[in-house]
Amino acid sequence: MGQSYPVPRDAIRVEVDPSSGGAIHWPPVLSAHSTRLDEVAEGWYHYCRRGVGPFLWNKSPFFIVAMVCVVVFGHALVFNAGSSDAEESEEEEMEAAVDIALVIAATVVPILFMTGVLLGSYVSVRRHFQEMGRRLGQALQGTGYAATVHTKRREKHSRAPDGLEQGCCSMGWLWIDFIPQTLNTSTRTADISAPTGTAWMDPQSTAQNGVNSLQIARP
Repeated sequence: MGQSYPVPRDAIRVEVDPSSGGAIHWPPVLSAHSTRLDEVAEGWYHYCRRGVGPFLWNKSPFFIVAMVCVVVFGHALVFNAGSSDAEESEEEEMEAAVDIALVIAATVVPILFMTGVLLGSYVSVRRHFQEMGRRLGQALQGTGYAATVHTKRREKHSRAPDGLEQGCCSMGWLWIDFIPQTLNTSTRTADISAPTGTAWMDPQSTAQNGVNSLQIARP
């Protein structure tokens, strides 16, 4: 069922939903800095209100249903055309080959198109979220907290990270771990492919298990 990605000790985990405007509910311990943090996240909020990726985040099932309808409709058109041609002519071999090619195209093209759109949307959301995370790290200096922003793409049998809702329709999960700086002294930025508590990976390493993390800590 996959890893659950437990909440680090004494950390505060906050889930972020890009399809609902990307609002970040700052922990009560940072309420005194909420105005400044919202200013830092304004670019992220603007992207979530206007971007295509956030719009598709929780709507992928509807587009998958639409893709299935397109495939079925395309098949129906091909079969109807094939049936009428067969009645008018005995030269069926060439027509059958064309029909098969059209059926394959009517199946593969919508699937490839929708897969590309959804994957591109996820990558776009992740990139903007991590850019916001870098700015957030600077804004948190002097507050006593550091932040680690995470993205995890939903796959078959994926489990929601601890503290987040499992859901069923989104492309994945976005969340921020606010960690007291006494527990988080690293100044490195890395893609992390393992649960919290394991050794840091080099920035050039490839993230695994569908999880990408960006740690921001005070120098």
